[in-house]
Amino acid sequence: MFDTPCPPAMWCQTSLTLGAHVSFREKSTWVMLVLIVGVYGAYFASILGLFGDAPILATVAYRPLMVLTVVVLVAASVVMHIVVALTTPTAEHGGDERDRLVERKGESIGGAVLGVATLFAIGLACLEVDHFWIANGLLAGLVLAEVVSRTSQIVSYRYGV
Repeated sequence: MFDTPCPPAMWCQTSLTLGAHVSFREKSTWVMLVLIVGVYGAYFASILGLFGDAPILATVAYRPLMVLTVVVLVAASVVMHIVVALTTPTAEHGGDERDRLVERKGESIGGAVLGVATLFAIGLACLEVDHFWIANGLLAGLVLAEVVSRTSQIVSYRYGV
């Protein structure tokens, strides 16, 4: 079953190993995708009560936890980018035209998702929904936009722009 050659030629080139042939920017994209999903996944799981007893959402002190989540994400991304930078040859750090095109395409797609999510949050504000839902709706929209953007960039790196 696994002895056959790769059906499409590109499949052989799309392994998920992040070895020396992967650019600094692609490694950075992977790092940010994993951190965003992990850190914000933990935030939303804790807010929704998936860790322990389910709290009543109106009484959750979400603001300090939201700020702490952002601080943790920034600190973890700095540390991980230092590790990636130390393990990547210096010549690859600048990126090239392909890296800029991949980033621009991913950010464009993520921006569209963020625009729709923002309209949703504005709708919540117009309906005078509790601030908890508006703030977390905006944050969820931002996280979704970043995940879509980073995923789009990874797909572009792996399968071409």
